[in-house]
Amino acid sequence: MTTILLAAVAAATAVVLLVRTPPDLRRLAPRPEPRKGPPRPHRLVAALVAAALVILVHPPWGLLPAAAAYYAVPRLLARLEPAAAKRRRAELARDLPLAIDLLAACLRAGRPPQQALTTVAAAIHGPLAGLFAEIAHRLTLGADPQTAWSLLRAEPPCIPFARAIDRSLSSGAPLSRTLERLADDTRQSRHHQADQHARAIESRAALPLGLCFLPAFVLLSIVPTIADALVPYLGPP
Repeated sequence: MTTILLAAVAAATAVVLLVRTPPDLRRLAPRPEPRKGPPRPHRLVAALVAAALVILVHPPWGLLPAAAAYYAVPRLLARLEPAAAKRRRAELARDLPLAIDLLAACLRAGRPPQQALTTVAAAIHGPLAGLFAEIAHRLTLGADPQTAWSLLRAEPPCIPFARAIDRSLSSGAPLSRTLERLADDTRQSRHHQADQHARAIESRAALPLGLCFLPAFVLLSIVPTIADALVPYLGPP
């Protein structure tokens, strides 16, 4: 009896497997990559600008500038650097001279590069600390030094630092001396950039300040002069 039941179960299982709907092989096919294009907010802004041009410039003359705006606005917006990227670049440029000084001091004290990087990463904060920690982690795992230090090339403020490291690794020069010179150069470059930025702000602030003082100049100088000249004509005959 048991044998008959087992045979029946096996036969039923075979029938189910034979008549079961075959799987949809389309699910196994690789999905197409998402279409690359401007983000949705950029397209929305472009559509609003194009609609405004169509409204302001009566059709059909407004269709051509509207089409040009719909094409150009997303690309112009894509070129704008996000605020987070600007803040990250500024923090890297600010912390880099001090970090290089600390790294050179650790190397002069006899610390290996990975320990020196770990020590400096613990002493500083911000994105540069994370970058140093990642390089130290790769060096600890036995990665090629040039490959590990190449992470610095991904950050524009750290590119001179990466080049100096590459030259030191290729020539065999002491890394601490290279970093000392690099720290001085980086600090001078940062001071020069700060000076240029201050001068640019001064020149850009001239026009707003002039516009702010212009009404006061008109009210205190020009209006009294005109009023004084018109007094004889406004009096009784």
